[in-house]
Amino acid sequence: MIVTTDRDATYVLDEIIGNTSDLNIEEHTTDTHGQTLLTFALFDLVGPRLSPRIAKSTRHRLFRTERIDQYQNWPTAQRLLRHKANTTIIDQHWDDLLRIGLSIRSGHVTASLLTQRPQAGARTHPLAKALIEYGKILRTQHLLRWFTDPALRRRIGRQLNRGESLNNLRRYIFFAQQAKIPHRMLEDQTTQAHCHTLVTNACVLWTTQYYQRSIDQHEQATGTTVPAEVIARLSPGRFEHINPYGTYFFDLERISEPIDRRPLRGTNPR
Repeated sequence: MIVTTDRDATYVLDEIIGNTSDLNIEEHTTDTHGQTLLTFALFDLVGPRLSPRIAKSTRHRLFRTERIDQYQNWPTAQRLLRHKANTTIIDQHWDDLLRIGLSIRSGHVTASLLTQRPQAGARTHPLAKALIEYGKILRTQHLLRWFTDPALRRRIGRQLNRGESLNNLRRYIFFAQQAKIPHRMLEDQTTQAHCHTLVTNACVLWTTQYYQRSIDQHEQATGTTVPAEVIARLSPGRFEHINPYGTYFFDLERISEPIDRRPLRGTNPR
C-alpha cells in the first residue's frame, strides 16, 4: 500500500509496473488524493485496477456515453448521468491510447513523465484530453459500483486500514531524533530513508513468519484449514511485540543458520 498525493498518483503506477517480486498486483486502493482522471485512464490501459475511496463521492459528476434520451427506460440513471463525456475524442485517439498503455507496460516510458509532457504549456495536448475524457467514464463506473456494492466498500476499507497499519509501524520505528531527518545532503537523506524501509520490511517479514507458524500450529492441532478470507484480514503491520529501543547486533556468520524462534503466546487453551 502506497500513500499518495495528487501530484504523486502516477508515480504509484510507475512502482507497480516496476514491481520485481513474484506478486501480481491486480488492484491498487488509495484515498482521494491518490486518484485523478488521468490515473483512472492510465491504470485501465496498463492493466491494474484503480479502486480509490473518494471523499464526498456524491458531489462528483457522473458522466454518460450516450445521448440523454437513450436513458428514458432508466429514469434514475437519467437523473444521475446529467453530463456527457466526449467520446468523439476518445474514438479519434483510441489507437494512440492503446500505444500509451503498451509503452508504459513495456517500460519504454514512465506514467509520471508521460502525464507531465502532454499537459505542459498553455494548451492541453489532445491525447491528454482523450485520457481525461476516458477517465471520466472509468471514475463514473467506479462510483456507481461504490454506491451499490457494500462488499467493494468493505474490501477497499480493509485494504486501506492494512496500509495505515504499516504507516503506524513506520512511525513506531522512526522515533529517534523526533522522527526528523537531520542530514542535509540528498544522498544521506536517501540512505536513511532506505534504511528505514529495510527495517520496516524486516519487521513485516518477522511478523509474517510468526503468523504462518501460528496458522500451521492451529491447523495441525485442530485438523482444520484456516479459511483464506480469514487470512486475508491479517495485517503484518502489528508492532506490539517489537521493542524499538536499544542496540541490535547481527552476526553475519550465523545469518544462514536456523533461527530459534520464541514460543507463541496464548497457544495453550484456557
